[in-house]
Amino acid sequence: MYTIILTNKVKKKYEDLDEKYFKRFQDLFLHLETHPYPADEYDFVKLGGMNDCYRIRIGDYRISYYIDTTNGIIRVFELERREKAYK
Repeated sequence: MYTIILTNKVKKKYEDLDEKYFKRFQDLFLHLETHPYPADEYDFVKLGGMNDCYRIRIGDYRISYYIDTTNGIIRVFELERREKAYK
């Protein structure tokens, strides 16, 4: 079981999401607690050039996170709308 930690910046963006996306991300975070590598369930990609960092896309948004397998922590460090994330 992993602990999900959101940076302050991500917490603010998460809380400001509309209800549709808020629920989808809430479900994702619950799923990540037990399945930190959800390749079959989500659009999941390892970030190039970064160890243990991954990206999941949900609709118009993407999150980036780091998995600390030693301590059982998933640290979400980015939550962005896709058009902003790729500029």
